This record gives sequence, structure tokens and C-alpha cells, in this order.
Amino acid sequence: MASLLDETTHLHEQVRLKEEELAKLREEMKEKEKKKQEVIHELLGTNKQEACRHERTQRTVDTLRKSVKEKQKLINEMESRANDLQVQINGLQQSLSDKKAGISRAEDEIATLQRAI
Repeated sequence: MASLLDETTHLHEQVRLKEEELAKLREEMKEKEKKKQEVIHELLGTNKQEACRHERTQRTVDTLRKSVKEKQKLINEMESRANDLQVQINGLQQSLSDKKAGISRAEDEIATLQRAI
């Protein structure tokens, strides 16, 4: 009977030790779950910040694209105007050349008439 009592005491002690071990494991799991939730919360905050940064960057890119498009339109207009002015310059230079040629012919004719007199 004493051995049965000893065995029961021993088994109660083992149960108590296992319950303590189980309580420690539950506490560790609780702490790990708490840390996991904190990390998840932190990641969600970081993701939200990154999403906001991405949105701001996208707005900036859109603004820059619009600006580039407007400036390209102005450049195209200026190039067109410059081409028109070059055409006018070419026409005026041709007209000047024609007039110089006309003056040169007139001077030649005057010189010929002066010699004839």
C-alpha cells in the first residue's frame, strides 16, 4: 500500500510538473502571439505609409507628364513658327538676290548707255 501511495504521490508530482510546463508553454505561446500581432500591426502601418508615398509619387509623375506634354506642345509650336520664319527669310533673301541682280543689270545698262553717249 505504501508503494501505491508513493506511486500516487509521484504521479501527482508528475501531473503538477506537467501542468507547470503546460502553463509556461501557454504563456510563451501567448507572448509569441502578442509579438506576432505587434509585427502584423507594424507591417500594416508600413504598408499604409508606402501606399501613401506611392500615391504621392504617382500624382507627381502625372503632374510631370502633363507638364512635359504641355512643354512639348509649346516646343512644337515654336518649331513650327521658326520654320515659318525660315520660309519668310528664304523668300526675303531670294527677293533681295533678285533685286541685287536687277540693280546689277540696271548698272550694267547705265554703264553701257554712258559709254554710248
